[in-house]
Amino acid sequence: MNKLLRVLIIEDSEVDVARLVHTLNREGYEVVSKVVDTPTGMRAALESQDWDVIISDHTMPHFSAPEALALAKELRPSLPFIIVSEEIDLGLVVSLMKGGAHDYIQKRELSRVVPAVERELKEAESIIQRKQAEQALRKSGEYFRALIENSSDLIFTVDERGTITYGSPSVERILGYNHGELRGTNVFDLFTPEDRPRAISDFKMALLTKDVPIPNSFHIRHKNGKVLLLEGIGKNLLHNPAVASFVTNVRDVTDQKRAEEALRESEEKFRALSENAPDIIYTMNIEGVIMYVNPSWERILGHHQEEVLGRCFTDFVKEEDKDIYRKQLESIRDEEINIRNHIGVMLTKDGEERVFSMNDAFNRNIGGHIVGVVGSMHDVTNLIEIEKKLILSQKIESLGTLAGGIAHNFNNLLMGIQGYTSLVLLKTDPSHPSYEKLKRIEEQVQSGADLTRQLLGFAREGRYAVKPTDMNDVLEQSSSMFGKAKKEISVHRKYGKDLWRVEVDRGQMEQMLMSLYINAWQAMPGGGDIFLETKNMILDEKHSLLYPVKPGRYIKISVTDNGTGMDEKTRKRIFDPFFTTKEIGRGTGLGLASVYGIIKGHGGYIDVYSEPGHGTTFTIYIPAVEREPAKEEMTAETIAKGTGTILLVDDEKTILEVSKELLESMGYTIYAAGSGQEATTIYTDKKDEIDLIILDMIMPGISGGEAFDRLRAINSRVKVLLSSGYSITGQAQEILDRGCNGFIQKPFHPEELLSKIREMLG
Repeated sequence: MNKLLRVLIIEDSEVDVARLVHTLNREGYEVVSKVVDTPTGMRAALESQDWDVIISDHTMPHFSAPEALALAKELRPSLPFIIVSEEIDLGLVVSLMKGGAHDYIQKRELSRVVPAVERELKEAESIIQRKQAEQALRKSGEYFRALIENSSDLIFTVDERGTITYGSPSVERILGYNHGELRGTNVFDLFTPEDRPRAISDFKMALLTKDVPIPNSFHIRHKNGKVLLLEGIGKNLLHNPAVASFVTNVRDVTDQKRAEEALRESEEKFRALSENAPDIIYTMNIEGVIMYVNPSWERILGHHQEEVLGRCFTDFVKEEDKDIYRKQLESIRDEEINIRNHIGVMLTKDGEERVFSMNDAFNRNIGGHIVGVVGSMHDVTNLIEIEKKLILSQKIESLGTLAGGIAHNFNNLLMGIQGYTSLVLLKTDPSHPSYEKLKRIEEQVQSGADLTRQLLGFAREGRYAVKPTDMNDVLEQSSSMFGKAKKEISVHRKYGKDLWRVEVDRGQMEQMLMSLYINAWQAMPGGGDIFLETKNMILDEKHSLLYPVKPGRYIKISVTDNGTGMDEKTRKRIFDPFFTTKEIGRGTGLGLASVYGIIKGHGGYIDVYSEPGHGTTFTIYIPAVEREPAKEEMTAETIAKGTGTILLVDDEKTILEVSKELLESMGYTIYAAGSGQEATTIYTDKKDEIDLIILDMIMPGISGGEAFDRLRAINSRVKVLLSSGYSITGQAQEILDRGCNGFIQKPFHPEELLSKIREMLG
C-alpha cells in the first residue's frame, strides 16, 4: 500500500508540478497535494490543513521562496521547507538555509527530492521524539548527552585549529574508531588528499561567520581505508561560551549517492538512447498525461516538446480513435497488459495523419506499483503506401496477363474477318453495291485492332518499333495536334534543356500522351489549361523505395490540368482496366490502363496526384539511354502481285485457309502447315523450293520459337517472317534477336503483308 504524503506545492509551472508528483508517486507515495503561487493562497492552505512538507519553486511571477519561507516560519515553523529551483546560487543557498530552509535542490536533479523528503520526514519525526525525550531528560539532567550520544548522525566539535574536541558515539559505527579515539587529532587528517585542501579552505571561511549553517560534502577515510562520502551542516559556535567549538553534524550518504549516481547514469543512458532514436519514445502517467517525449516526436509530428508535455495522449489522435486508446490505457493500468504492434493513426501539428506501429508497456516504481506507461511509435506511413502500390502493381500485372491473352485471341479472330473481307473485295468491282459495306467491315476490323492495341498496351505487350527518341519532340508534335483539334484548351510547354534520350516505341508514346490529353480535356468541359514539363532526373536508392523502378537516369514528364480533379477513391482505381467514370457507352475504360501498361512495358513508372477542384498531375518516369534519336524514314507502300514459294505456318485453321487463298490470289505458291512439327517436315522436303516462311509465334506443341530453331538447323540462311497476335516485345523480340528476318502484327491488311513479303524477298 502506498505511503500517504501531504505536500503543499508552491509552483507556477504545471509541467514542473506534474514532474514532481510523478517523481514522488514513482517512489511509492500516494500524494495529496495543493498547488499555490501567491501569499494569500499559501496562508489559506496552511491555516486550513495539516501538511507533511512544503516544496517551493524559488522564483515565481507573484511569489518567491524567501517570502514563502518567512510565511512558513510564521505559521508552521516546524514544517520541513524544501526549495526546488532551476539554478543554485551559493549566496542564495546560504541565505535561505540561514533563514530555516531544510534543503535546496536543482530541478534537473529532481530524483534528490525523495531522499530529501524522507530525510526531513524522519527528522521531523525525530524532532518529536527528541522533544518527548527532552522533557524526560531535563528531569535527570542528561538531556544534551542523550541527544548527542543517541544521534544516528556523526557530531564533531573542533577548535579553531581543527583539533577534534569531541566525537559522538556514532563515530565507531560510521568511521570505525573507538569512542574517544579521535579526540586530540586533527580533523583534516581524516579527509582524502583530494578533498583536504578544499576542506581547510572552507573551514577558514566558516570561521569568519557566526551561527550560519554551512552545507558541506566531503570524502572521508574509514579506519579500514575505505572512502566514504559524508554530507551535513557545519556551524561556527566558537563565540558561544556554552559551546566554544566549531560544530559539524554529518551523515554517511555513500550508499545513497551511489544509488543516485547509478540512477543518474541509467537515466542518462536512457536519455541518450531515447533522444537519438529514430522512433518516437514517450512516457505518460496512469491518467494518460504525457510526461516525456523524445526529439523524434517533433521531427515526425511537428509539435514542440512544450506543446506536448502535460497534455493527454488522446489530444493527438483522431476523435473517433480516442475511446480505443483510453481502453488500451485501462488494460495496461488495471490488467497489466502490454500493447504490441498496434497500428494506429496520430495527427501532425498541421492536421495530417501518420500511421504508426505502437508498443506500450506499464512502468512500475520501486514498490512494484504501476505508475505510468512507457511507449514507442514507429512511423510506417510510407511502408503502407508502398505496400498499397505493390498490391496495385501485382493486381494490374495479373490482369495484364489476362488482357494480353484476350488481345492475342481477338487478333486471330480479326485476322480471319480481315482476310475473308479482303478476298471478297479483290473479286468485287468498286461500283458494286456491297463494295462500300465491305470497306466498312474493314474499318470495323481496324477499330477492333485499335482496341486490342490498347489491351496489349495495358498488358505491356505494345512496343512494336523501339528506337532512341527525343521526348521533347514527341510532346511538341502530339500536343500541337491535340491543341489544333481542341481549341478551347490552352497548352503550356516547359521543356527540359538537353533532355536525355529514351528508347521507346514512338507510336505508343504518342498513344499514351494522347490518352492523357483526352483525360485532361474531359476533366475541363468548359475549357482550361494543360501544362507539360520535361526534365532529367537521377533516381537513387531512396527513390526506388517510393517508386518500383531501378536506380539510374530517367526523364520525367509531367502532364497537369486545372480541371475538376478526383477524389481518393477514384484516384486509386483510374489505372484499373475497364474502370470508367463515364456513363455506359461513353468509354472502354482502357485509356489510362493502357497508359499504365505502356509506361511499365518501357521500364518506367507513372504516378498521379489529384484533389477535387484542384486539377490532376500525371508524373511519368522513363529510363534514359545514351544513343541519339533515330531519324524517321518515310516508306512508300508497294501494292503489286509477286512470285515465289511461301511456307505458311499457323495453328488457326481459319487464318491458315484465308491467308493461303489471299497469297495464292496474289501470285504466290503456298505450302500450308498447321503446326511447328508439320512445318519442319515440309521444309525438310521442300527447302530448295521455299523462298520464305511465315511463322506463327504461339502454337501448341512446338512453339514458334522452337520451330524457328529447328528450321535454322535445317538451313541457316532460311528467311522467316514472324507473325503474332502479340507485339514485338518479349518472346518475339528474343526470336528476332536469334536471327529471325522480320515481324508482322496480326491482324494485318493484305497490302501490309504483301509489302513485307516483297521487302524480305528483295
